[in-house]
Amino acid sequence: MYWTSGSSRHEREVLEFLRRWEWKNLSLSRHHRELRESRLGLFTSSPLQVGRLVPEETQQPAALLYQKDGVVLPLLAEGVSPAALEEAPLSSGIRMIMGSSLEVETLENQVRRPLRQRIVYDLMVHLGEPAAPVSPAADILVKTASPADTDSLSLLQRGYELEEVLLEDSIFDIRLCLQNLKSLLKRETVLVAYHKGLPVAKAGTNARGYGFSQVGGVYTLPEYRGRGISRYLMALLARREWDQGRALALFVKKTNLPARALYHRGGFKRMGDFRITYYR
Repeated sequence: MYWTSGSSRHEREVLEFLRRWEWKNLSLSRHHRELRESRLGLFTSSPLQVGRLVPEETQQPAALLYQKDGVVLPLLAEGVSPAALEEAPLSSGIRMIMGSSLEVETLENQVRRPLRQRIVYDLMVHLGEPAAPVSPAADILVKTASPADTDSLSLLQRGYELEEVLLEDSIFDIRLCLQNLKSLLKRETVLVAYHKGLPVAKAGTNARGYGFSQVGGVYTLPEYRGRGISRYLMALLARREWDQGRALALFVKKTNLPARALYHRGGFKRMGDFRITYYR
């Protein structure tokens, strides 16, 4: 693989690449989109490397590699061997690598840091038109959350982070939890289901690329599970994103059997393994 530091001259080909393959790593696509929309410009901080199978820049990219603040996000075109990443130009101080499992595994072999935790997920994509949402009960009301709802959603967010996000050796911090939630509510869509005024479930996006949105933060209070509320929220979310010209992608822990079943029934198709590796 031949690597070139990303610059404005690569804008069109990088955009074409992302529009085709971003579903494999929407975090990379989100960072790229936010850079383009910021006042700093497209590649001011040079976080992106463009990889080609031949040295000539007239050839289309076969890979992208985003690196910033210790986060590494690889993205290969379908059919390109992960071995192409064996000599990728990795920076120092890596804290996390996230992407398709074989791509992440290849990069792991180059990192000489103590491993903290490794999690493997199912990567799933919803491409077709979603089914019409059907409310599970007349007394379930759904609203779109805003930053003003941060405190009222603290119980839902706390449960979600404790069950799905917190690493094994981490200590839960409610202040950081609410800070992250408020930031998410500013930039993403989060749907909340209420029962008699109590927020009992939520589902939303946590990253937006160019043609896809990534689902995240899906959580229902334990005493309200099994009633079809999450399925209803997911159907509403899929319809909303579809109407805006976006398909959906997500990754879910392999051990979370109820969530995997929920997404499968909702029309999501498993595309492969997704992997996040954390370092100390």
